[in-house]
Amino acid sequence: MIQSRTRKRAGSYACASHHYRDLTIAALSARLQTRTRKRAGSSACQSVPIRDLTIAALYAVKILYLAHRIPYPPNKGDKIRSFHEIKHFSRNHQLHLLAFDDNPGDARHADALLRLCSTVEIVPLDSRRQSTRALLSMLSGNPWTLGYFRSPEMQRKVAAKLKDANLAFVYSSSMAPYVANAPVPKVLDFVDSDAAKWQQYSERKSPSFLYSYEAHRLAQFEQQMTARFDFSVFVSPREAEHLPKSDRIRFITNGIDLDFYQPINTNTKSHDIIFTGLMDYFPNIDAAVFFARDVFPLIRSRVPDARFVIAGARPSASVKRLIRIPGVTITGTVPDIRSPVSRWCLFGSPRASRTRFSRPWPWAFPSSPLRRWHQACRSYRFLSPRTYPPSRQQLLNAS
Repeated sequence: MIQSRTRKRAGSYACASHHYRDLTIAALSARLQTRTRKRAGSSACQSVPIRDLTIAALYAVKILYLAHRIPYPPNKGDKIRSFHEIKHFSRNHQLHLLAFDDNPGDARHADALLRLCSTVEIVPLDSRRQSTRALLSMLSGNPWTLGYFRSPEMQRKVAAKLKDANLAFVYSSSMAPYVANAPVPKVLDFVDSDAAKWQQYSERKSPSFLYSYEAHRLAQFEQQMTARFDFSVFVSPREAEHLPKSDRIRFITNGIDLDFYQPINTNTKSHDIIFTGLMDYFPNIDAAVFFARDVFPLIRSRVPDARFVIAGARPSASVKRLIRIPGVTITGTVPDIRSPVSRWCLFGSPRASRTRFSRPWPWAFPSSPLRRWHQACRSYRFLSPRTYPPSRQQLLNAS
């Protein structure tokens, strides 16, 4: 099993590059080994230097990379991870990117991605048309997520690219059907389990029956995809708890771009706490509201000048109402998070609901007091489903 280790030297993204390298080697090796057995019998495989052949081939591998949205700019969770995967693969491989455009204006970033990819093709995603396809998918007993991302145009483009591809790398399970039956080595980065996410939504949001339906259908789908792909990747073991154990399931955590997040010298001192993330996303909303209402007042009772600063695009109505709590500030979008963060004493972005804190995203600056947030998370075992959520007193002590 590939274990993710944070690179200690500056200039490395903590989704360690060698893990992706090992996955491509393993996927190509497994497929080459299978073909060799078919041609010459299993005994012939013993004399074929499989690993040597695939390592040599890595410098000429053509990778088809599928993404459910344009992986640029890297300003939110899924785009950050997919962008860094592309950045890594582009070092040694010929990369061909196919992605949906689900946000007006993102298509203009194709030129930036062409610096990393040999070709970039964008397929527009019309929300009204795709919503109809999602409904039809649900009425036929399938996950509505797959219907939403079903596109004949994308299918044609994928089929054309697969003719020359040596490997297919798929980001997000919603893109998996496009290559599920393709006769090439393939890797699927689930990141997290959508089935588990919708199950969580069904327990906390309405309409619960709709979320419960999707969770059940996607759980079946995820099990099918892990059987069809050479390797499946999750951000943590907890995301794959509902799946049968398999050597083909690997784990690569999120990380920190140490080139980008360098320390900024500042003499400004404060007792500010920043929470950053896309603030119309339910897990981020849930976590920010929980902290502001249940934890921050306890901190402020000890540190009267403490502030809780929520910095993130598109704050929801429930987030905006937090401004009524003394000491809470909502900034909305921040052009560059590095400068203001360097002045704050704590920095956290959980990237998951407070009831299912499986994917914390602690960004830390090297040699900075901001590292304390990461240490606090580790101290109170936020990564463990058995001990989360912590008590308010534990959070207060951690702060």
